[in-house]
Amino acid sequence: WQGISPRKMERKSIADVLCGVRLCKNTVMSVVYITVLLTSLCPATLGVNNQLTYTVKEEESIGAFVGNVAQDSGNTEDYIGTPEILTELGYKFLSDPSSNFVIDNKTGIIRTRAVIDRESECSQSELCTVKLDVAIILPTDISIVKITVEIEDINDNEPHFPMPSITHEILESASPGISFVIPTALDTDGPQFGVQHYELVSVSSKFDLKVKDKVGGSKEVRLVLAGALDRELEDLYSLQILAYDGGSPARSGSVDITVSVLDANDNNPIFKNTTYEVSIPENHPPQAAILKVQATDADIELNGQVQYSFSEQTQANYGKVFGIRSSSGVIYVKGTIDYEEETVYHLGVVAQDKGPDSLPADATVIVRIQDLNDNKPVITVNTLTAAGTTVAEIAENSALGTFVAHITVEDKDEGKNGQFNCTLNDQQFELQ
Repeated sequence: WQGISPRKMERKSIADVLCGVRLCKNTVMSVVYITVLLTSLCPATLGVNNQLTYTVKEEESIGAFVGNVAQDSGNTEDYIGTPEILTELGYKFLSDPSSNFVIDNKTGIIRTRAVIDRESECSQSELCTVKLDVAIILPTDISIVKITVEIEDINDNEPHFPMPSITHEILESASPGISFVIPTALDTDGPQFGVQHYELVSVSSKFDLKVKDKVGGSKEVRLVLAGALDRELEDLYSLQILAYDGGSPARSGSVDITVSVLDANDNNPIFKNTTYEVSIPENHPPQAAILKVQATDADIELNGQVQYSFSEQTQANYGKVFGIRSSSGVIYVKGTIDYEEETVYHLGVVAQDKGPDSLPADATVIVRIQDLNDNKPVITVNTLTAAGTTVAEIAENSALGTFVAHITVEDKDEGKNGQFNCTLNDQQFELQ
């Protein structure tokens, strides 16, 4: 190997010899030449920097310089003094997933192909990078250099709320401390220039703003009632919430908040009577009304609209027998009434308005059932002979007054409807 210039050797034979090299043991100088040749010519050569990182700011103009692969990789240094090889070097992207960059085939210089929008590449990420693979090409060799392009964020977006205005309704009876969740503002810039804090703008001291940091870096924004409300003094509040980002100067966005104070439901329904009483026959037809209860409420609109229902216990016990119409208070028969099963019903009725926090009023309806003669007498005969038969046996020489049978009569009706007479149609026997 002594006396032979590696640069003047045919490149193909150098690669053939050295990339499958058989080390000769004649001299130390041979090893020195082999090391130089390996460094210079083999694929993935030790002299090339295969990992490069460049930085570019978003919104850079088209054609902005990003980096020089030929210079920064150290590839051209291996071929100083051999201009014929340098002229053969070529540079090409193996991949550019963003299509935002272009590389010069001869110089290895990377420039921007388009104006880069960081938010479209990696929205709200702490670090925004684009990976590129650059091939350094020779007629018989190729080296790969991996490029990482870091896109620096600029504060080019302001915070914005999902909607320009929000309306909330609150009762004048609401206790201080009650709060409403406000949708958080969004900023498509990275975390450094994202939303940092909020501010409440108001001429009233009735409301405060409470901001709480949540896991993951997000925030919870609440509008808090700070003082008691009186609708008769003020029924509408106009507020504004501002969101500021981390820029200098900070950019901001706003949302208008309208708080409408509603009349409190401070009157409860009152029944005209606390107890109602009615009598109906046991054959009262289904769906026919038997009574109407009535309650009034001094409030207006929903707060004054009364609806009626049975109490839970009445609904459970008698819901299949009676019904009540919620809007009118009319009580009607739903099922079958039988005096022999129940003679008096005590129904609990509840009146409640349709407003929030309504307190119910109670009344009792007593329904008395009138008996009808709808049951005939039932006769049961018991004899001293075979059980379960109405045949009685006596001897033909039995004395007068001898027991023949015992008769039982039952009528389920009440009063005169349940009274009866018994007679025999044979003169040979006597009924006692």
